[in-house]
Amino acid sequence: MLSFYRKLLAFSRISERYCEKPDIILASSVHPLALVAGIKISRKFGVKCICEVRDLWPMTLVEIGALKNNSLISKLLYLGEKEIYKKADALIFTMEGGKDYILEKKWESKIVLSKIFHINNGIDLSEFERQSELNKFYDEDLENKSKFKVIYTGSIIETNAVDFIINSAKELMEYNMLFLIYGDGNKRKELEKKCKCENITNVIFKGKKEKKYIPFILKNADLNIMTGIYTKNLYKYGLSLNKMFEYIASGKPILSNIECNYDLLKKYGCGLTVSGESYKKLKDGILLFYNMKREEIAEFSKNSAIASQDYDFKKLTQKLISVITIYTK
Repeated sequence: MLSFYRKLLAFSRISERYCEKPDIILASSVHPLALVAGIKISRKFGVKCICEVRDLWPMTLVEIGALKNNSLISKLLYLGEKEIYKKADALIFTMEGGKDYILEKKWESKIVLSKIFHINNGIDLSEFERQSELNKFYDEDLENKSKFKVIYTGSIIETNAVDFIINSAKELMEYNMLFLIYGDGNKRKELEKKCKCENITNVIFKGKKEKKYIPFILKNADLNIMTGIYTKNLYKYGLSLNKMFEYIASGKPILSNIECNYDLLKKYGCGLTVSGESYKKLKDGILLFYNMKREEIAEFSKNSAIASQDYDFKKLTQKLISVITIYTK
């Protein structure tokens, strides 16, 4: 993070010498220092800086147990976060409850609420459809029409709680289901060993696939599943996982155990969210979709089409342009 910050500032000095003055700086929070750098560079050029907040630091670290909320480091990070938001000319939160967060922190006296906007993550819909046709491949399990296929794509790490899927699969072995896990991570070997030792035969780990294959994989699911560790506060301001929009674009029903406010699955009726405290609720949700009538499934697909249009990059880009226009007048 420090290396990125230093090199970005160094690059800005070079660009100041050889490039035209920018109209605006847009800094996106891969981490907080990216926003700090964006604000510094904007001041150097004498232009406005829009800060895009993708994750709440240090709240994310606190919620996953990496930091204690009242520790000195956390307090310093919160002060830094407040200062970034105060100095930014505009704030774009990818989670819908950005204003709620500012109000709950009681920062509204320092941070003008009118400069806060919301633009979620989304999907390049035409590219998603193109990739699904262009990058088909043969996979006997994926194309097995006789099985109800539950598909997970993403990292197999602690915070994604893939073990909930494995535990659910174990209790659903009597049903005609197949669980396909696409991805890799530091929990994969442990979960593969669990499946082998406990004879969980309805789960297959497919390994990591190039992103270009994901549209085809998701479109072949009967149910796409999204899991995460249970936290009390992390998603109270909304959810903006890139994976969710790929799932929505697939047109297949979605089951999630990531409880959140501003729940898009609930808003559009393109999926269901169950409690994240126990894998039992996830298992019940899978069974609910397994027993669902075709016309009910079709309704989820129809709603997904509406949601994916609303979160198409073309539409989101127009929102971004409208914000940029305000601050470049």
